[in-house]
Amino acid sequence: IKNTTAANAIFLQSTAPIYVLIFEPLLTNSRYEKINIISVAIVFIGMILFFVGKISSQHLEGNIYALLSGVFFAALFLGLKKNKAEYQLSSIFYGNIIVSVFCIPFLAGIQNISFSNLWMVVFLGIFQIGLAYASFSFGLRRIQAVEASIIALIEPVLNPVWVFIGYGEVPSVMAIIGGIIILSAIAARTLLMGTPVLKARLKL
Repeated sequence: IKNTTAANAIFLQSTAPIYVLIFEPLLTNSRYEKINIISVAIVFIGMILFFVGKISSQHLEGNIYALLSGVFFAALFLGLKKNKAEYQLSSIFYGNIIVSVFCIPFLAGIQNISFSNLWMVVFLGIFQIGLAYASFSFGLRRIQAVEASIIALIEPVLNPVWVFIGYGEVPSVMAIIGGIIILSAIAARTLLMGTPVLKARLKL
C-alpha cells in the first residue's frame, strides 16, 4: 500500500481465488468444478468494475508486492486446506508467533506509544486477527479452499460501506455495480451448491 495505490493493492491481492482455483485440485486430488470456474470469472469481472478508474499502471514495485500478496494469500488457503483439521489452529497460532518475532526489529522505530494506541492494537489482535482466524479455520474444514477464497472477497467489497458509514464517502456507481455482481455471484454459488441436483450438473 505504501508503494502503490490502495486500489491496486487490494485488487491484486484479490486475485488469490484464481490461484486457488488452479492449484487446489492438484494439491488435494479433487476435481475442477464448473461452478468454481464460473464463479471466479464473474467475481473477477466484478472486481474490475469495483476498482475501475482507481487502478493505476504506475508504481511497479508496489504492484509486484501486492501481486505476491495475492499469491501468498492463496498459499494460506491451500496450506491450511491441505493440513489436517486438528493442526490448522496450531499452524495459525505458530505462524503468527513467527510473524511477531520477525516484526520485533520494527518496534525500534516506534516512539511514544499511547494507551489508546496500545488498546487499539490489542483489540485488533483479539478480534480482527485472533477470532477471525479461528472462525476462518472452522469454516475451511467444511468447504473447499476456492469457496473460502471467494467468500473472503466480501471483505474488500464491504470496505466502501464502512467508509461511507464512518466518513460519509459515497462509492462510485461502478463500484456499487461491481460490488453487487460479486455479492450476487457468491450468494448464487452458495445457493446452487446447496442443491444436490444442480451441484452434480455443475461438476466437470
